[in-house]
Amino acid sequence: MSESEREWISQREFARRLGISLKAVQKAIENDRIKIYDVVGKKYKMLDFEEAKADYEASRSARNNNRYGELSGDDGSEESVGQEDNEKWGIRKTRAEALLTEEKHAKAQLEREELEGVLHRADDVEAVLIAIFMSFRSRILAMPAKLAQRIASMTGSKNIADIQKLLKESCEEALSELARYDPRQITEERDRRRKKK
Repeated sequence: MSESEREWISQREFARRLGISLKAVQKAIENDRIKIYDVVGKKYKMLDFEEAKADYEASRSARNNNRYGELSGDDGSEESVGQEDNEKWGIRKTRAEALLTEEKHAKAQLEREELEGVLHRADDVEAVLIAIFMSFRSRILAMPAKLAQRIASMTGSKNIADIQKLLKESCEEALSELARYDPRQITEERDRRRKKK
């Protein structure tokens, strides 16, 4: 395959495409299971996607076979893994099971908090807030037309269009300030509250 036909991607993009962690990719590179290249015009070392994918899957398949106690000998016969390897696998398996149990517990706790109304899903909160803000925006933008006539009659002014224009500008200014929402504000507020505790 020529250089121009290769699909050069970053370690992060490779991890995203395979659905694995960046740390797993870096470990595979450290253990020479995936090759990494200096590519002209690229700031960081890159991976050839097809080559790296094939190498990663082959090494993963070989490791899985070793974990389950099957090693192919030079003559093609199967040999059992030594006692030490079985013990290491047992420890890894126990750790993995403990992590899985911990994750299941955390998930169950989140689901319980959601059922109790203590916790809400972000997409549910977003949908409700969008509906509230759209309704609020519509009502605010309708105010100039409603109030201009009343203000004109109260003040004796005959220039309703100018009053309506002034009210509209004020309402739009208030709405634009509200629209400058920054999600980091939520994180900052959370951090501020945690520091108080």
